[in-house]
Amino acid sequence: MRTSENKYYPIRHWWKFVIPAFIILFLVAALIVTCTTFQNLIQFFPSRGMTYLMTLHAIISLSVCICFFLCIKRLIDVFSLNLEQERNILASLYQEKEKREIINNDEKEINKLKENIRKELKQETEKKETV
Repeated sequence: MRTSENKYYPIRHWWKFVIPAFIILFLVAALIVTCTTFQNLIQFFPSRGMTYLMTLHAIISLSVCICFFLCIKRLIDVFSLNLEQERNILASLYQEKEKREIINNDEKEINKLKENIRKELKQETEKKETV
Protein backbone atom coordinates (compact mmCIF):
# COMPACT_ATOMS: atom_id res chain seq x y z
CA MET A 1 0.00 0.00 0.00
CA ARG A 2 1.13 3.48 -0.69
CA THR A 3 1.26 6.07 2.06
CA SER A 4 -1.37 8.31 0.42
CA GLU A 5 -3.96 5.51 0.46
CA ASN A 6 -3.59 4.64 4.11
CA LYS A 7 -3.95 6.47 7.40
CA TYR A 8 -1.10 4.42 8.83
CA TYR A 9 2.52 4.74 7.84
CA PRO A 10 3.24 1.50 5.99
CA ILE A 11 6.61 0.15 5.08
CA ARG A 12 7.49 1.60 1.71
CA HIS A 13 7.05 -0.55 -1.40
CA TRP A 14 10.74 -0.30 -2.31
CA TRP A 15 11.82 -1.85 1.00
CA LYS A 16 11.34 -5.32 -0.46
CA PHE A 17 14.47 -4.63 -2.54
CA VAL A 18 16.54 -3.50 0.44
CA ILE A 19 16.60 -6.86 2.20
CA PRO A 20 17.99 -8.79 -0.83
CA ALA A 21 20.58 -6.03 -1.25
CA PHE A 22 21.66 -6.55 2.38
CA ILE A 23 21.89 -10.28 1.82
CA ILE A 24 24.01 -9.80 -1.31
CA LEU A 25 26.34 -7.36 0.45
CA PHE A 26 26.61 -9.74 3.39
CA LEU A 27 27.50 -12.62 1.05
CA VAL A 28 30.13 -10.46 -0.69
CA ALA A 29 31.63 -9.60 2.70
CA ALA A 30 31.62 -13.28 3.67
CA LEU A 31 33.30 -14.17 0.36
CA ILE A 32 36.01 -11.59 1.01
CA VAL A 33 36.58 -12.97 4.51
CA THR A 34 36.80 -16.46 3.04
CA CYS A 35 39.34 -15.30 0.46
CA THR A 36 41.50 -13.61 3.07
CA THR A 37 41.44 -16.32 5.74
CA PHE A 38 41.99 -19.60 3.89
CA GLN A 39 45.65 -20.32 3.22
CA ASN A 40 45.03 -21.86 -0.21
CA LEU A 41 43.28 -18.73 -1.46
CA ILE A 42 45.83 -16.34 0.05
CA GLN A 43 48.47 -17.62 -2.35
CA PHE A 44 46.57 -16.22 -5.34
CA PHE A 45 46.60 -12.65 -4.02
CA PRO A 46 49.70 -10.52 -3.54
CA SER A 47 50.09 -8.77 -0.20
CA ARG A 48 48.85 -5.47 -1.63
CA GLY A 49 45.75 -7.24 -3.02
CA MET A 50 45.12 -8.69 0.42
CA THR A 51 45.16 -5.20 1.92
CA TYR A 52 42.65 -4.04 -0.67
CA LEU A 53 40.43 -7.03 0.03
CA MET A 54 40.50 -6.41 3.77
CA THR A 55 39.74 -2.71 3.24
CA LEU A 56 36.89 -3.60 0.90
CA HIS A 57 35.58 -6.07 3.47
CA ALA A 58 35.70 -3.43 6.22
CA ILE A 59 33.88 -0.88 4.05
CA ILE A 60 31.18 -3.35 2.99
CA SER A 61 30.72 -4.63 6.54
CA LEU A 62 30.45 -1.11 7.92
CA SER A 63 27.96 -0.03 5.25
CA VAL A 64 25.85 -3.16 5.80
CA CYS A 65 25.78 -2.54 9.57
CA ILE A 66 24.90 1.14 9.17
CA CYS A 67 22.13 0.43 6.66
CA PHE A 68 20.81 -2.43 8.77
CA PHE A 69 20.57 -0.25 11.86
CA LEU A 70 18.98 2.58 9.86
CA CYS A 71 16.34 0.18 8.56
CA ILE A 72 15.66 -1.12 12.06
CA LYS A 73 15.34 2.48 13.28
CA ARG A 74 12.91 3.25 10.45
CA LEU A 75 10.83 0.17 11.26
CA ILE A 76 10.68 1.20 14.91
CA ASP A 77 9.62 4.71 13.85
CA VAL A 78 6.90 3.29 11.58
CA PHE A 79 5.54 1.05 14.31
CA SER A 80 5.65 3.81 16.93
CA LEU A 81 3.81 6.21 14.59
CA ASN A 82 1.18 3.54 13.93
CA LEU A 83 0.78 2.92 17.65
CA GLU A 84 0.44 6.64 18.29
CA GLN A 85 -2.23 6.93 15.60
CA GLU A 86 -4.09 3.94 17.04
CA ARG A 87 -3.95 5.56 20.47
CA ASN A 88 -5.34 8.81 19.02
CA ILE A 89 -8.11 6.95 17.20
CA LEU A 90 -9.06 5.04 20.34
CA ALA A 91 -9.01 8.26 22.38
CA SER A 92 -11.30 9.99 19.88
CA LEU A 93 -13.65 6.99 19.85
CA TYR A 94 -13.74 7.05 23.64
CA GLN A 95 -14.51 10.78 23.61
CA GLU A 96 -17.30 10.23 21.08
CA LYS A 97 -18.72 7.47 23.27
CA GLU A 98 -18.66 9.79 26.29
CA LYS A 99 -20.39 12.52 24.26
CA ARG A 100 -23.09 10.07 23.16
CA GLU A 101 -23.60 8.98 26.76
CA ILE A 102 -23.85 12.61 27.88
CA ILE A 103 -26.37 13.33 25.11
CA ASN A 104 -28.39 10.24 26.06
CA ASN A 105 -28.34 11.26 29.72
CA ASP A 106 -29.35 14.80 28.79
CA GLU A 107 -32.24 13.48 26.70
CA LYS A 108 -33.39 11.32 29.60
CA GLU A 109 -33.24 14.29 31.97
CA ILE A 110 -35.11 16.46 29.46
CA ASN A 111 -37.80 13.81 29.12
CA LYS A 112 -38.11 13.57 32.92
CA LEU A 113 -38.39 17.34 33.18
CA LYS A 114 -41.05 17.39 30.45
CA GLU A 115 -43.01 14.73 32.30
CA ASN A 116 -42.73 16.70 35.55
CA ILE A 117 -43.88 19.89 33.82
CA ARG A 118 -46.83 18.04 32.25
CA LYS A 119 -47.82 16.63 35.63
CA GLU A 120 -47.57 20.05 37.24
CA LEU A 121 -49.62 21.64 34.46
CA LYS A 122 -52.17 18.89 34.75
CA GLN A 123 -52.42 19.40 38.51
CA GLU A 124 -52.76 23.16 38.08
CA THR A 125 -55.49 22.77 35.49
CA GLU A 126 -57.32 20.33 37.76
CA LYS A 127 -57.06 22.78 40.67
CA LYS A 128 -58.41 25.58 38.50
CA GLU A 129 -61.30 23.43 37.36
CA THR A 130 -62.19 22.47 40.90
CA VAL A 131 -62.16 26.06 42.01
